[in-house]
Amino acid sequence: MTDLQSLLLYLVAFFISCFFAFFAQQESLNRYLKYESPKNTFVYFILLILSSSIPTIIAGLRYNVGVDYGRYVNGYYQVVNEGIKEHIFDKEIGHMVLIKMSELIFNDPQGLFLFSALLTMFFLYLILNYHRYKIPFFLILILYYSKFYAVSLNVMRQSISMVIIVYSLKYIIEKNFKRYLFFVLLASMFHTTALIALPFYIVFDKGNNIKIYRKILILLAVASIVIFLPQLLSSFSNIQFFKYDAYATLKSANLSFSSYLTTIFLILILIIRRRDLLKYDKRVELYTWLYIYGAIFSLASLHFEYAGRISRYFDILSILLIPYIVIIIKNKPIKYFVYFLVVVYAISTFVMANYIYDSHQIIPYRHVFYK
Repeated sequence: MTDLQSLLLYLVAFFISCFFAFFAQQESLNRYLKYESPKNTFVYFILLILSSSIPTIIAGLRYNVGVDYGRYVNGYYQVVNEGIKEHIFDKEIGHMVLIKMSELIFNDPQGLFLFSALLTMFFLYLILNYHRYKIPFFLILILYYSKFYAVSLNVMRQSISMVIIVYSLKYIIEKNFKRYLFFVLLASMFHTTALIALPFYIVFDKGNNIKIYRKILILLAVASIVIFLPQLLSSFSNIQFFKYDAYATLKSANLSFSSYLTTIFLILILIIRRRDLLKYDKRVELYTWLYIYGAIFSLASLHFEYAGRISRYFDILSILLIPYIVIIIKNKPIKYFVYFLVVVYAISTFVMANYIYDSHQIIPYRHVFYK
């Protein structure tokens, strides 16, 4: 495929996905309004499966697409040839389980890419379903595809962890610590950095009544430990305490001034419209706190790449926060215009990052039958 054909493939896939997701949500909303029933229909699930299928197939059947493609193939053969026990300390167990499943079913590393894509999209659509009565599916998806889909074709393990962590936040809201702990630990089985989410239940559980300034102090303390601990441990020993401690000494190469402006702009809107947002949906409070928290890690990533990795767990919340901001606009013509602006922003973000700057090396696209 040429570069332009590859770009069109991605964009068409995204729009088809958003198209089916839009009608799935309409099906769910119509049933809810007509029968006052929260139960979803068979049609709803079929439409969601159709929505998720094309992006999943593109991710799962790619060949030599993405910066880290070769590393994952090499990792597959390491685990297959040497066994899980030999890599228990340098590879996450969840990732190795996917490798063994790929070996058993396909006897080929291509299965690893397919299973990773399926798992990522599964939890992404669980996130959609959890917000089905509040924010538009198509807006969540187009924002995810614009910024995080290409990332998921490279940092596959962390991308799985990211969507699991976002999904797990529902159990903070529902005050279910056991389930929250389960999903955080599940996320850490694919990327150990997910363990940063463990303190959130204590900090944001409404029953704890922790004052705002104490929340800030706790979060700053956790951020400081996470950012500086790998470097401190490495300075006292030659042992690599974390698989990611090499990031601690690297400066981020992929930060942009525009991304910081976008983050600051979004935070300002969230603060200004806080009352209206909370009136519409109380969940926004938790998402806003964590998004602001992620901005701290983004700033730290100027000096510590490790912090940049952590910031992804919070940056992804923008796919929920931006739709919340749009949906509370009361003037319909203005709301539809903002919808249009968000879609244009999403498309331009994807095009700039992947077609013009080739940040993730997902263009040109090649499928597995290309081999």
